Amino acid sequence: MKILFVQVPTSHHGAKERVYPLGISRLAALVPSGFEKSALDMNLYPDPWPVLKEKLENIKPDIVAMSF
Repeated sequence: MKILFVQVPTSHHGAKERVYPLGISRLAALVPSGFEKSALDMNLYPDPWPVLKEKLENIKPDIVAMSF
C-alpha cells in the first residue's frame, strides 16, 4: 500500500514562512515499514499545485494524508 503525506501551504498571502512538517513526519514514522511512504512539503515550491498533481499521478497513492 502506498501513502503520500502532504504538508499543505502554511504561508498566507506570500509571507513565505516555512514550518517544518513535524506532524506528518511523526505520523510517517509510526506507519509500519511494509508500507511505501512518500512525502511532499508544498511550502518548498512557489507554485506547489502542479507538483502535487505530478506526485499524485506518478506515485498513485492508495492513501493521501494531509496536514493543515
